This record gives sequence, structure tokens and C-alpha cells, in this order.
Amino acid sequence: LHHLAEGGALSERCDPMSALLEPLQCYGGLGADGRERPEGVDVDFACQCFLPHDPNCPEGLAQHVVGHHRETFQPFIAHADMPPGSVDPPVSSLEPLFRLTRRVRAAGGVFVPRVEEFCYVGRIPPSKLHDEFWMYRLVPNARRGFEPLVLDQHGRVSAPRADRRRKVGYRWVAVKDWNAMHHCGVAARVMETDRRKSRWDDEVGLDDGLRAV
Repeated sequence: LHHLAEGGALSERCDPMSALLEPLQCYGGLGADGRERPEGVDVDFACQCFLPHDPNCPEGLAQHVVGHHRETFQPFIAHADMPPGSVDPPVSSLEPLFRLTRRVRAAGGVFVPRVEEFCYVGRIPPSKLHDEFWMYRLVPNARRGFEPLVLDQHGRVSAPRADRRRKVGYRWVAVKDWNAMHHCGVAARVMETDRRKSRWDDEVGLDDGLRAV
């Protein structure tokens, strides 16, 4: 890529070099110098390799998919302050998630989120249309298509809904806690755990029965 750029072989319509190099660093394991990164060293930027380059994304922010259109499955994209892979976010970034967990547990909910199973994704700055939001993703089910959990400072859940009137194609709406547990993967995680436990109990019971015979 550097050779092509220096030789003027890249089109003027091509994405900037920094955007072209990101996937090679995120998934190719290379450093900014093109050499293999040392073991244990992560990239120093927020990954957005699965999305096309957005020249209108504000400086210091990155794109992140916060949901999908229910019919077309087109992604809803937000600009967020996301920590680089090489940076551990502060514990204070988990406070909205702690508040949600305490509220769901106090209400006697069946699907209770566990803070230790979530990773902090980033913060969506406030605007005239919505409050400041914090994003989290359930790590055990991260690759199964579940949406990120989006909370305000009080731990209240919001989710994007299609709206043609908005430039981004969606608007934020309040979501009930129990409904959010299904969308972010907590319900699936609990049900899978219950199924494994039930299967293990059945196998143990069968083994005990065979030994008794």
C-alpha cells in the first residue's frame, strides 16, 4: 500500500491511507510500521474495520454498529468515543451497568446481567436529540449477532429504532429492562446455562442409577 501510494497508483477517491492500514493491523497482526506486532501488544485505535470509511466522522470518534433495521437489516451506526484495544477502560465506565444490574436484581428479574461478563465498548456523546450513552457488549455471546447494551448514566436502557426523518436513519427509544436482556444476549446466556446444568444433572442421575444397578 505504501508503495502504491508513493507511486501515485491509488485513486483520488480511495480511502485515506490510515483507513486502508487499519484491517492489516487489527486482523493481520501488524504494527504501524508494517512489521508483526510483538505478542501481547494491541492496536492503538478503536476497531471499525467492518464499516466503510466515513469522512464525516468527528475527530477522536469512531463508528460502531448499535443496531439493525428490522426489515432490511441495514446497520444503524453511531459515532462514539471508543477506547483503543491497547487501553483498559477505567472502572468508572462500568457505573451505568452496575446500576442496571442492581435494579434488575432488586426487581427479582430472571435474567440478571453480570458486570464481569460485559466489556465496555465506548461512550456516545450527547446531542440535541439524545442523552449521553454508554455501550457494553456481552462477551460470551459477542459473536452471535446480539446488539450492544446502551445505557444512560442512570442505567436506563435505550435502543435505536428506524426513523426516516433522522439523517442517521434511526432514533433512540427507551426499552424495558427485561426486553433489553433478550436483545443483548443475557437471556440466551442464562437459558444455555440452565440447559447445560439440567443435562449435567440428568447425566449424573443416570450414572448414579447405573451404579446402583
